[in-house]
Amino acid sequence: MSLDIFLLILGLGILAYAAGWLVDSGLRFAFLLNLSPVFVALTLIAFGTSAPEAAVGIVAAVKGQKFIALGNILGSNIANLALVLGISALIRPIRVDKSIFKKDIPSLLISSGMLFFALLDLKISRVEGGVFLVVFLGFLVLSFRNKSLPAGLGYGDKKPLANFSSWKPVLLVLLVSIGGVVLGADLMVKSGVRVALDFRVTPLFVGLTVFAVGTSLPELFTSANAAVKNQPGVSLGNVIGSNIFNVLFVLGVVSLIHPVIINSQTLRVEGVFFLLFSFGTAGFLRWGYNLGRIKALFLLAFYFLFLWAVYINNKV
Repeated sequence: MSLDIFLLILGLGILAYAAGWLVDSGLRFAFLLNLSPVFVALTLIAFGTSAPEAAVGIVAAVKGQKFIALGNILGSNIANLALVLGISALIRPIRVDKSIFKKDIPSLLISSGMLFFALLDLKISRVEGGVFLVVFLGFLVLSFRNKSLPAGLGYGDKKPLANFSSWKPVLLVLLVSIGGVVLGADLMVKSGVRVALDFRVTPLFVGLTVFAVGTSLPELFTSANAAVKNQPGVSLGNVIGSNIFNVLFVLGVVSLIHPVIINSQTLRVEGVFFLLFSFGTAGFLRWGYNLGRIKALFLLAFYFLFLWAVYINNKV
């Protein structure tokens, strides 16, 4: 068991480190090819911040561990809304720009509602996965045509791989980082299933907790750092963009590879919590157009309540 835990932590470390290089090298590669900054932000940055979730979900689906794939997305999105935003707002209260309620928050709620509706028949079919991807493509096209970024998806102070002036070494780093993300995800999936058996919990529980928090670390570090630097738009936009990407793109691809099937108990507990956190957090943000420390404490308290409910629901 100790070896499995070590491999799980090792896989998480490789995944997190490689994801950081993926964002840096992807941005630099795009700049060197003179791609549109809007296109880069909506694709490479969105993919980069959600690369851990995407890698874990796709690897798990290929290996037939669809419960880990679904659990990771549900748990990661809840962790983003409650844990990441909660910690960020504790560091520095977040002022909410009213403009995010025109496109970004509605997009978040639409994607969350689509996922919950798809789960009502206890299955995400390949057809539904295809619909997710079409809607995601529509979201990208709409944002590109409007020439506006999802809130917070700017480049900030990041100067990706500034020492490289040729596309060849950047492409090499990009390919190596993709390999690192896949390797880390593979280690996590293999060891995570064995850890679940050792601790007498379901693979879904591991996906909802360990994998979810682990793959949300890039968002946590980014949002917390943005809060310290008094950049509330980055903290908030990082979470919104990641959650939309996780549901529409990652679960869309996962369900195309292997349809996701859940039981009614999972829908009643994890599914309902997911929907409540999505709409509840949006309500918190709309209320006074700020996320203060009191609201942050409520989010964190609800998150620990969620973890307790998940543990009770997933004991073997």
